[in-house]
Amino acid sequence: MYKNLLIIFIAAFYSVAPDSVVAQSEEGQLAQVQEASSSASQFSRFGLTQQENELDQQIRQEAINFRQAADTGSRERAKEKLEGLLSRDYDERLKGYEDNLNALEKRLQEMRDKLQRRREAKDDMIRLRVKVLEAESEDLGWPERPRRTPRQLHWNPSELKSSGGIF
Repeated sequence: MYKNLLIIFIAAFYSVAPDSVVAQSEEGQLAQVQEASSSASQFSRFGLTQQENELDQQIRQEAINFRQAADTGSRERAKEKLEGLLSRDYDERLKGYEDNLNALEKRLQEMRDKLQRRREAKDDMIRLRVKVLEAESEDLGWPERPRRTPRQLHWNPSELKSSGGIF
C-alpha cells in the first residue's frame, strides 16, 4: 500500500502518469501502478511538454528492455526501437534549438531596426532635450503634484469640530 502511494507521489513530483511508473517490488518483479488521475498537466516541472515526457519515458523503458533482453533477437529488436526513439528525440531537440535561434534572430533584427530609427532621429531628439533643459532652467518645467502631509492623508472629523470647522 505504502509503496504504491510512494510511486504515485514520485510520479506526481516528476509530472508523469503513475501508470507509466514502473517500480521494482521486494520480490524482484516489475509492478505497474494504475493511473491515479486521468488528467495530466501539459507541462512538467521542468517545462517539458507531455509528449516530450512520454518520449523520455519510452526511451527509459526501451533502455530497460534492451538491458534485460535474454536472447539476441529480442536484444536487436529493442536496440532498433531504442535507436528510432533516440533519433526522434534528437530531431525534436534540434527543432527546439532552431526555433530558439529563429526567435533570437527576430529579436536581434528588431533591435537593429530600433537602433537605426534612433540614429535617424538623433537631431530631433537632441533639439527636444535641449528645449526641455532650457525650460527647466527658466523654471518652466512640468510642475510636480503637491505633496500631501501625513496629517492631510488621514481626515479626522473631530478635528473640524474642535477647530470651529464645518460641523
